[in-house]
Amino acid sequence: MERFYRKQIRTYGKFSFEVKIEQSDLFVVCDKNLCEQAHDALREVRNDIENYITRDNLFAKTLEPHHVPNDVPAIIKEMSSASEKYNVGPMASVAGAVSQYLGRKLDPLCNYIVIENGGDIYFKSDRPITLGIWAGERSPFSGRLKFKLDSPGKSLGICTSSGTVGHSLSFGKADAVVAVADCASLADAAATSIANTVKSSNDIEPALEREKERGLLEGLIIVIGDRVGVQGNLELV
Repeated sequence: MERFYRKQIRTYGKFSFEVKIEQSDLFVVCDKNLCEQAHDALREVRNDIENYITRDNLFAKTLEPHHVPNDVPAIIKEMSSASEKYNVGPMASVAGAVSQYLGRKLDPLCNYIVIENGGDIYFKSDRPITLGIWAGERSPFSGRLKFKLDSPGKSLGICTSSGTVGHSLSFGKADAVVAVADCASLADAAATSIANTVKSSNDIEPALEREKERGLLEGLIIVIGDRVGVQGNLELV
């Protein structure tokens, strides 16, 4: 699927560039030209994940939470922790975790940064950002429903899962589930898990209530058909 949304993301910052290594394809927007540093960080994190998978092949295959030993790279621990919190396999959080890894490496070197990885985003800035939701060609909300984030100096993960758009595995029928958290790997696992449970518009309210009680997310948006549910620290625009 063409990554048309990168044209809009590009307008946020002074510098924008793609970071590609094999299957990984990320897009970075910031106020410094950190292309070389971004490639180095992506190479590092890919090596950490690939090397661990050679030790523990189940890590890459299981759809259930997977405990890992203490002597593993930080990204492996974070993916395992996110999987346990949301009862999904650790690879359900890999896109958000990789975005977050690059973000933590790069954001000390710049004033603002947006890192997009297959629609999963790491964001840190003193400026607000407005993000649109893509829920497929048929959704009445695609291109019309947007939300604004304003969290000066705080990093956020904004991740999306869908049962009707894209190639990611989902057991639900949601057109889009957008989870916002202070950790991108957690947001990615949350979006996957919640999308698995939403099979009709009747599932929106129970899903919102469960996440309100759980208290791990900054915000949540669920889109299915002509219904949308929103909760948390989000300003719709």
